[in-house]
Amino acid sequence: MKATAVDIPDGFLYVDVMSTRHPKKSPSVTLNDLRKAVAALHTAQRRVDDAIAMLRSPDVDGYCIASWSEIAEALGMTKQGAQQRYNRKGLEDIIGPSDL
Repeated sequence: MKATAVDIPDGFLYVDVMSTRHPKKSPSVTLNDLRKAVAALHTAQRRVDDAIAMLRSPDVDGYCIASWSEIAEALGMTKQGAQQRYNRKGLEDIIGPSDL
């Protein structure tokens, strides 16, 4: 049995199989687009993780460049949320325990 497909306005594709019409949305995004977006998301998250690790690494006098409150504000979250997500244990995964 042969199926026929016809493009119609509004991005819908109707496939005619055995005289029954099944609407299917035509994809405007490909799997390759999704892969690229995921890669960009991972890169951005690594940059955020690295920036926080640097901002929270104490200098020679033992002071950090930014407080958790400042970091939380930049992230658009609460201080507690920032601390829970980017705590020292989390930083060990990023920069290694010997660097803390």
